[in-house]
Amino acid sequence: MIQIRRLSGRSVRTGVLLLLLTTFFIPLRAMQGDTLLQPVRNLRIAIHVFQDDSGVGNFCMDSAGHQDFLDQLIGWVNNRLSNLDTLKPAVSSVFVGDSRVRIRLDTLFYHHDTKAWDCSSEIDSPYMRDRYVDGDSTLSYLQKYQTLPVFIGANNVVTGGHTRNLADRGYIAVRGYYESFIRQPLALSLDECGRNLVHELCHCLGLSHNFTGGADGEQCDLCEDNGCPMQGTSNNIMDYWPSYGYALSKCQFDEIHFCLNGGRGNISEIVINDSCYRVSRSVFRVSDGDRLVVIDTTYFHNDIRVENGGSLRVTGYLSMPGETNITVDAGGSLEIDGGTIGNLCGDLWAGIRLNKEDSVTPAKIMIVNGGMVEHARVGLLASGPINVQLNNAGFRNCAESAAFLKGSADTVLVNDCMFAVTDKLNHYEEGITPGVFLRADSIRRLVVTGSRFINEPGTYIFDADWLGTGIEASCPSVKVDHCEFINLTNGISLTWGNQESKFDVSENRFANNRYGVKSGYAGVQCITENSIILQRLNSGSSIGVLLNNPDKYVITGNHFR
Repeated sequence: MIQIRRLSGRSVRTGVLLLLLTTFFIPLRAMQGDTLLQPVRNLRIAIHVFQDDSGVGNFCMDSAGHQDFLDQLIGWVNNRLSNLDTLKPAVSSVFVGDSRVRIRLDTLFYHHDTKAWDCSSEIDSPYMRDRYVDGDSTLSYLQKYQTLPVFIGANNVVTGGHTRNLADRGYIAVRGYYESFIRQPLALSLDECGRNLVHELCHCLGLSHNFTGGADGEQCDLCEDNGCPMQGTSNNIMDYWPSYGYALSKCQFDEIHFCLNGGRGNISEIVINDSCYRVSRSVFRVSDGDRLVVIDTTYFHNDIRVENGGSLRVTGYLSMPGETNITVDAGGSLEIDGGTIGNLCGDLWAGIRLNKEDSVTPAKIMIVNGGMVEHARVGLLASGPINVQLNNAGFRNCAESAAFLKGSADTVLVNDCMFAVTDKLNHYEEGITPGVFLRADSIRRLVVTGSRFINEPGTYIFDADWLGTGIEASCPSVKVDHCEFINLTNGISLTWGNQESKFDVSENRFANNRYGVKSGYAGVQCITENSIILQRLNSGSSIGVLLNNPDKYVITGNHFR
C-alpha cells in the first residue's frame, strides 16, 4: 500500500494505491485442496523457427495458417496443463486436475539457417542456443536470461525433442512439427506436437521420466506415487510413446512448483510477474509538502524524485523496476525504517541518488532498524550534500552498496550495519560481480563500527580477485572497529597522501580475504588487536596486512592464523 499525504493544512491531497490479490475459483473436479490453492505460474517462452538458407522448409512468417498453428499450439498446451486426466493405471496419488502452470509466448523469431534447420540426424541445440540467444547482442536481458527458448527445427518426419537438463531454462529443441502440420489433420497435429512440447516443458520444470525400462535402462523419477510403470504403459506426461499422456502425480506437481519457487535450478527466472513493468521516461515526483509512505509490498513502475520539502518513508517492500532510480534532491527526505527498497523481479535497479547541487539544506537519508537496500547497481550514491544516518542498516546483493563522494558529507558514521552478498547477483550472466561495499572518496572523516562485510558462498564467483572490497576509503581520517570482513578480495583498502592524517583499525575480525588490510596511506596507521585468519589460495598470496607506504605505523596485539 502507498499513502500520499499533503502535509500543508491549506490543501489536502491523499492518494492510495492498493495491490489487490484476486483469487480465481475453478470447479474442484476432485482436486487435492492444496493444489487448488497454488497460484497459476505463467512462464515466458520465445519460439525460434529455423528455415533453410533459402527461407523454406518450415513454418514461415508470411503464412497466416502457419502463424495460426503456432498460436493454437500454445493454446493447446495451456488447455492441457489446466485439464489433466486421472492417472492410469490407477496409483496411490491423488488426482491433480490442473498443473497451475501456463506458457505465454513473448517473441516469435524466424531464422534462415540450414545447419539449424537440418535435424535429419539430430538437433544441434547448443549451436542454436549459442548463436541465436547467447550470441545475439540485439536481445534484451529479459529475452536472453528470463525467457525459455523453444527451437523448432525441421527436415524430419518424426516428431521429437529434448531439453538441456532438468529444472533449467536453457532451451527446448524439437523437430518434426512442420511435417506433422502438413501431413495430418489439424487436430491430430496439435495433439502430437502439443504432447511432445508438454513433455519437454516438464523436463525443464524439474521432472525426469516416470517409467522403468527402455533403451536407456532404469529411468523412473523419485516420485513413487506415479507407479513407476514399464515404458509406454501409463498416461503420465513423463511417459514415452505410445503414451505421452495428460496426467501428473501429486509428487510431480509438488516438484514442479518447488522448482518454480526457486528450489532447484534456474527455471524460476522465466516466471512472469505482471507487476514488473516499467513506464519509460516517467518520473513520479514527491513534491514540497507531500509524504509518500510505502507500508506493504508495492511494485512501482517509474523513477521516483523526492523534491525539496518532500518525504518518502518505506516500512514495507518497495520493488523498483530494472534500471530505475530514486533521486533525493537537497531538502528532500528518504527514510527506510525496517523496510526494504529493492527489486523482486530478478533485475537490477540503479539505486538511490543524491545529485551534486549547491544548497545549504542537505538531503536527509535514514536507513534504520533493519532497513535494507538490495539488488541495486549502486545502493546509495551520494555526490551531493547529504545528512545520513546508517544505524542497523543493510545492503544486500548490490554490485556496489554505498558510495560517498567529494562534497557529499563532512563525516559519515556507519554503525551496526550489514553489507553482504548472499547469492548470485542479478545479471550475473552479464558479468556482474561484487564490487566495493562501502566507498568514501575525499570526505573528511569515516567511522565504521560494529558492522559486517561478507561475501557468502553461492555467489558463483570463486576467484579470490573478484570477491569485492569491504571498505575503500580515500579520507584524512578513518576509524574502523569491531567489524567483520569475510571472503573478500580486500577487507579494507586505503589511499591518502597527507602525512598528518590518521587511520585506526582495531578489534576487527578478518577471515579468508586475499588482503585483510591493504594500505597506501601516508599518515599515521594504527592496526591493533585484530584477528586475521589467512586462507590458502590456489593463485597468488594471502596477506593479512600490506603497507605500501609504511611511514608512521603501529601494528601490535594482532593475531594471525
